[in-house]
Amino acid sequence: MKKLILMAALFALTLSTVHASAIFTGSAMGIGGTITDRITFTYSGSNLVVVLENTSTGPTGFVADELLGAFWDNSVSGVTFTPVLAIADQTIDHNNVVLGSNTNVGCNWAYKQAAFLGTSYGVGGAGYGNFGAGNVFGAPGCGNNGQPDGGDYGIVSSAGVVNTDGIPSISAFILGKLTLTFTVGGAGAAQFSESSIQNVKSTWGTQPEVVTTNDGGSTQSMPEPGTFFALGGGLVGIACLPRRKKLS
Repeated sequence: MKKLILMAALFALTLSTVHASAIFTGSAMGIGGTITDRITFTYSGSNLVVVLENTSTGPTGFVADELLGAFWDNSVSGVTFTPVLAIADQTIDHNNVVLGSNTNVGCNWAYKQAAFLGTSYGVGGAGYGNFGAGNVFGAPGCGNNGQPDGGDYGIVSSAGVVNTDGIPSISAFILGKLTLTFTVGGAGAAQFSESSIQNVKSTWGTQPEVVTTNDGGSTQSMPEPGTFFALGGGLVGIACLPRRKKLS
């Protein structure tokens, strides 16, 4: 029986790919206090998912303390990133009223492969003289009006906002986390992995007022959810096998 269980576990693990996430964190002194962020890169299948999080502990009270961009280098040549989706977990107004969940903010966030801040790739919710209407992720109804628009749809801390500085003049904020999805292609795609990401920087505010160089790149290996379902199914199957009767 022990051998059967071990064989089922090994079989289940072969049914799904184990992937890793490269995690980078940054910290700096903002106008309202310490600002911190976490950027996670996860490559699975042909998709690269980049999660931007404003992990500051207190509410955001200044436009300069909004997380509005992330930039990085890639050590593998011949790789292209095609933007697909930009989804905010939640959006709020300046009174912390929830405007929506799982909101497509592709009209307001952009991607560009170009030299900026000493990096080769970047995303931004502010133009920075680098992003324009032609660089947005896109969303239904964008038309030609979609473009990074200053402090609108910047990422604030999960504690929300307080009405100081220019906060009341902004129409919407992303609460805590933004998830960006890319399709990875090009001649170098087969060699690309999370460990290829390096020189990660975050930008705060619309100028940007603060640029943080993010430490880390540590990876965390996680099996796909299908692994657990397959393993569970294998064990259930074994449990249902008929048992031999002991001879008396």
